[in-house]
Amino acid sequence: MRPPVRVIIGLSVALFFVFVIAATIFVGHYWFQVFARQKAESLYALSIAKAQTLDPKTKTYDAAGAIECLNQALIWHPQFYMAANYRGQLKEFNGDLKGAIADFDLAIRINSHATPAYINRADSERRQGHIDLAIADLTKALEVDPGNDQALAQRAELKKAKGDITGALGDLDDSLTNNAGNPTFFNNRGLARLDTGDIEGAIRDFDQAINLDPKHAVSFNNRGLAKMHKGQSVEAIIDLEKAVQLKPEYADAWYNLGNARANIGDRDTAIAAFTKTLEINPRYSKALNDRGIAKRAKGDLAGAIDDFNEFIKEFPPDANTYNNRGLALRAKGDLDGALRDLNEAIKLDPHKPLYFTSRGFIEHSRKDLNAALADYAQALALNPKWATGYLYRARIRIAQNELEEAKADLRKAHEIDPKNKEARDNLAALESGTLPPPAP
Repeated sequence: MRPPVRVIIGLSVALFFVFVIAATIFVGHYWFQVFARQKAESLYALSIAKAQTLDPKTKTYDAAGAIECLNQALIWHPQFYMAANYRGQLKEFNGDLKGAIADFDLAIRINSHATPAYINRADSERRQGHIDLAIADLTKALEVDPGNDQALAQRAELKKAKGDITGALGDLDDSLTNNAGNPTFFNNRGLARLDTGDIEGAIRDFDQAINLDPKHAVSFNNRGLAKMHKGQSVEAIIDLEKAVQLKPEYADAWYNLGNARANIGDRDTAIAAFTKTLEINPRYSKALNDRGIAKRAKGDLAGAIDDFNEFIKEFPPDANTYNNRGLALRAKGDLDGALRDLNEAIKLDPHKPLYFTSRGFIEHSRKDLNAALADYAQALALNPKWATGYLYRARIRIAQNELEEAKADLRKAHEIDPKNKEARDNLAALESGTLPPPAP
C-alpha cells in the first residue's frame, strides 16, 4: 500500500529543509575557515611588522607584541605552522630557548616537512649546548630538503665544533654545486681545512674566495692566518694589512696582524696593532695579553706588567696570563712575585708542561735547583716531547757538572727540535770537551 501523498510531500519538505540547513552549515563553516585563515594571516603579517619596527623612544623592537599577535593567529588557525615557527624564532630572540623549542615542536607536528622549523630548532638546541640534537635536526631538514645550503652549512659548523672535521668538509663539499660563486662558502671550507692541518688546501679555498670577491676582508684575514701557520709571517702581513684596509674596524684582523708583526720581531708595530684591537673591542682579552708579551720582549717590563695586571683584574682567571706576568716579574728581579704567579698558573691548569717549565726556570733563578729539577721532570712527564723541558734541565745538569746527563738531555731536545740553536750549540760544545756559557 502506497503512503498518502501528504506524507510523501511532508517528507520531501523535511528533507529539503535538512539539506538547506546542512548546506548552510557547510557553507558557513567553509567561509568561517576562510575568514579565520585570513584573520590569522593578517595577524601573522602584523607580528612581522611589530618585530621589525624599531621604537624610536625605547630603541627596542616590539617582540612581545609580535608574540601576542601570533598567539591570536594560532587561536584563529591552530594549524598555521608558519605562525608557530615564527613565534619560536621570537622566543629564541628573547632568550626563551625552551619556549622556542616547544614552538618549533608544534610547527613540526603540524607540518613534518617544515624544513625551517627543523633548522630553527637545531639553532635553539645548539645554544643550549645540545650539539647532537642540533645535528639530528639538521639531518632531518636535509632528509626533507636535500641540498639545503643553510642546513648543510650549519651542520658542517657543528661537526667542526665536535671535532668531526672530515664530516664538516663532506657537508661543505655537498653544498659546492649551489655555492660555486659564493666566497663565504670557500672561506668556511678553508677554515675547516685549516683545522685538519691541510694548510695548502685552506689557502687554495681562501684564494678562490678572494678571486670571487676581491674585497672579501674575512678571507684575506684567514689566508693571512693560514700563512702564519705555515711560518710565512711576512706574506701573512700583506694579507692582514689588506684585511684591515678593507675593513678598518676588523678586530680579529688587527689582532692577527699584531701577532704576525711580533713573529718577525717588529714589536712596536705589533704593540700598535694590539692597541688598535683593544680600541675596537676593549674586551678582546687575547690582545691585552699578547700586547703584554710584546712589551716584555721589547724590554718594557713595567708596561708588560701593567697589561697583565689589567687582564687579571678585568677578565676571568687565566693560567697563561699568570705565567706571562710571572716571567715579566722574574725579568724585573721580583723572584718571589714571579713564583707566586707560577704557583697560581699551575693551580689553574696543572696539566700544562709550559707552566712547570716556567716555574722551574724561576726556581733555577732562586738557586733552588732541586725544586727546578722536580718541575722539569713533571713537565716532561706531562709531555715527553717537550724540548724546552730537556733544554732547561740540561742547563742545571751543566751547572752541577753532570755532563753526561746534560748531553743526553740536549740530544733529546735537538732530536725533538732540530732548529733549536741552544740545544745544538751546547751539545756541540760538550761533545768537544768545552763547557757552554751559562744560561741567562
